[in-house]
This record gives sequence, structure tokens and C-alpha cells, in this order.
Amino acid sequence: MSVEFKGQLDEKLYRRVLRYLLRGLTSWAIVMLAAFVWILFTVPAAQLLDVRMLIVLLPIYVLFVPFITARRAMKTSKLIAEPFHGSADETHFVYETQFGRTDVPWEKLYRTRVTRDFILIYPSAQMFFLLTPRFFASGNDWAEFGRLVTANVKQMKKSSPFIKTVMLWLAIIVVVFVVWSFVQR
Repeated sequence: MSVEFKGQLDEKLYRRVLRYLLRGLTSWAIVMLAAFVWILFTVPAAQLLDVRMLIVLLPIYVLFVPFITARRAMKTSKLIAEPFHGSADETHFVYETQFGRTDVPWEKLYRTRVTRDFILIYPSAQMFFLLTPRFFASGNDWAEFGRLVTANVKQMKKSSPFIKTVMLWLAIIVVVFVVWSFVQR
């Protein structure tokens, strides 16, 4: 049985998926901004005029990355913004636009990430095809497509709690170091 899909990506959908993919960095940015706000209220104003305070621009930038990237991608890439259609069956995945056709056997795909709201199919580590339920004629087609994807392509591993714990401790250490350096001056 072949499952058909067709649609067109828009900036809002692309931004939502980028926010999902960057949620770990977003958490880091929020922690860093909270530390900066704490520093604003605890450090004398003269010390706030230090060049090192420019580091606060990094978490602010990280928070805006999905917005900036989605907007730039939609303005500069006609490939992303054009309508597409395709199909999937037990043997392969087909994705077609007016610029070309991709017909890939499932076993040649790198990985996939399946959520309730979208499916990302990765032909390589940095490139993905994005499909959502709205691109399918019915909920049954969406469910069948999800079954085909999960049955035929390796799932991306969810990040381990150990890695999250290590990242949290690194963030805490960085925040403590930044605060300590300002207090020592």
C-alpha cells in the first residue's frame, strides 16, 4: 500500500520544528539570561560596563535562532518554500518538487525522528524532510506513514538523562564562575 502526501512548508512550521530541535540550547540560554538578570541586581553598575558583559548577547542570539533561521531559509531557498508531493510504501520513500525527485530505499536513509506533530526523515546527519499530518489526506494515511517510517528507518536516540545532567552542571558551573568573577572585582 502506498501512502501519498503533498504540501508546502511555511515559515511558522519550520520555526516550530527548529524550536523543537534546539530546545536544549534554549534551556541553556534561559539559564544564562536568568544568571545575567541576577548579576544586574547584585553587581555594582560600574562593573556592568565591562567587555565581558557582551557574553549576554550569546543566549539572546540562541533564543532568536529559530526565528532568524526560518526567516532566512524561506527568503533565500526556493527549494524549501516550493510545494512538494510524494509517497511512501514498504520499499521506499519518494519526495518530489518542481526541481527534482528523490526516490530512496528506506535502508539508505540515515535516521528519523517521529513525534505526534511531525516526522523528520534524515537522508544525512544535517538534512531532513519534514512532514506533518496536514500533508496527508486523512489521519489514517498519517498513521500508516508513521508506521512505515518507524518500521523501516532507525529512530534517533533520545538524549540520555546523564547528558542532560552533565549539561546542567556545566551551565551551573559557568554561571557560578561568571558571578564569582564579577563579585571579585
